[in-house]
Amino acid sequence: MKLKNIQWRNIKSYGNKLQRIDFDDNGGLWMVLGKNGNGKSSLLELPKILYYGKLDGFKKDEIANRLNRHGWVKGDVQINPNTIVTIERNLSPQDLTVYKYNSGQEPSEDNNIGKAGVKNYQDYIDIEVTGLPYHIFSNIISLSVNDFKSFISMTPHDKRVIIDKLFTMEIINKMNWLVKTDLRNIKIDIDLYDKEIASLQGSIKNAKSELEKLKQKINEDSTKRVELISKKLIDYKKKYDIAKSKLKQYEDKYEDIKKSYNIFIQQKSDINGELRQLKHKIDLYNKDKCPTCETSFEAKQYEILKGNLEESEIKKKRELENILEHEKKYNLAFLKVKEGINTINNYIIQVKSTYNSYKKELEKLKEDSPKEYKSIQSIISNNTKNIQKREKEKETYDKKYKYLTILEELYSDAGIKKKILESYLPTLNKEIEYTLTELHFPYRLSFNNNFEPNIEHLGIPINVETLSTGEKKRVDLAVLISIIRMLKRKYPNLNIFMLDEVLSSVDSDGIYDILGLLQKTAHEMMINIFVINHAPLPIDYFKYKIDVYKRDGFSDLIIEKLNEED
Repeated sequence: MKLKNIQWRNIKSYGNKLQRIDFDDNGGLWMVLGKNGNGKSSLLELPKILYYGKLDGFKKDEIANRLNRHGWVKGDVQINPNTIVTIERNLSPQDLTVYKYNSGQEPSEDNNIGKAGVKNYQDYIDIEVTGLPYHIFSNIISLSVNDFKSFISMTPHDKRVIIDKLFTMEIINKMNWLVKTDLRNIKIDIDLYDKEIASLQGSIKNAKSELEKLKQKINEDSTKRVELISKKLIDYKKKYDIAKSKLKQYEDKYEDIKKSYNIFIQQKSDINGELRQLKHKIDLYNKDKCPTCETSFEAKQYEILKGNLEESEIKKKRELENILEHEKKYNLAFLKVKEGINTINNYIIQVKSTYNSYKKELEKLKEDSPKEYKSIQSIISNNTKNIQKREKEKETYDKKYKYLTILEELYSDAGIKKKILESYLPTLNKEIEYTLTELHFPYRLSFNNNFEPNIEHLGIPINVETLSTGEKKRVDLAVLISIIRMLKRKYPNLNIFMLDEVLSSVDSDGIYDILGLLQKTAHEMMINIFVINHAPLPIDYFKYKIDVYKRDGFSDLIIEKLNEED
């Protein structure tokens, strides 16, 4: 995670002008000067924007310059001696591209990691490039005395937050949170089981009470019910017999009509046959042929015969018309008889269904009256089985709850975190002792296992509250610089740190001591330490100077390389 350079435009207060910073491989102190509001803080936040594309308190679209939008940031990161990763990020609209290539090469579409099968570029950056989640990175790269103000006298909770971030114990906090969440959910499940078991027990009690009442009621009412149902069965049997009799009458009537209709149909068929014969003979006369032998004829006697045939045809047609009129009456009679039969059949079905229902109920009452309350007995039996099942399941949750309670204690501040802190504290206390010596501070500071400060002067304990504001500031700075040195050992590829307004309220002698120590730290650990201040600082300690100012409403900067540090 060694950041080689960073370029940007249209980020926060910076405009469309391309800006670039190349970080020194050997490290060094950078002085960042500028008035409030000129863009110093925007400069400090560039690494976070490059790596994560987000900032606390800002929506992603708000990171880009609010006038120009189209924010853009690009940086080259050395992840090992032979490999470079280039991150190019656009904001408003959002876009991210990552290239991976060997030292000496240039980023191109051929080494876009997407071609290697990587789908989530941000996950790749978090795992392969930074190796840190955002909330940890944010507190490693950018450290401010304002974040550590009165560190020695701040509340235990606030110190605990910083300790967790410093020693990367957020994962333990996350696990502790997950365990507590599981505990809460299991407790809810256990309570639900208890409520369900209590409800089932209540249902069994109520069912038993209802069963006793039902037994008494059955004994009292069954005899009356049998008599009532028997009477209804007799009534419905009579209705059924009457309906069957009427149905027989309608069916006989239908058969009579059908026989008459069949005779009528035969007459109709005979007349139609005679009409066809007459028509055929008339057609022959019309063709001057004999209707018998179909030979031609001219005699007048044949005219007389033709007239007789035509008269016979007319007579038969009248007979047919008369028959057709009677056919309508037959059809109407059929329709009425069928409707009657359907009505009686539907009535018979209803009567029979009701009759059968009463019959089944009577058989049930006569054969086995206690069956009426078997359903209640079944409820009691099933609920008893459910109680046994739920109690068995609850045992599993009880075991999980006990196990998670042990884990909660393990992941608590008094558990594994305390062990980790105990292993780190000696190193941190030595760093603080060394730092205070370099700062020519006459007091000795150390933290106990609860991270409470112990300050001594010549072996005599000193109350923290008796320190002056300047003394507290120097102690806070000592802790801050000690943390930087520890973080560098923990994350050796880190090569930049941003210290915002760390020298405010420090006297001139203290400033020289602090800058000397920062210069020494930057040189020994090969890190670029940016000291952001609103007023000029002694230039001899710095390797680079950045002047941040406003031009035409946008932030701009001038980078000047100073004399090499001693």
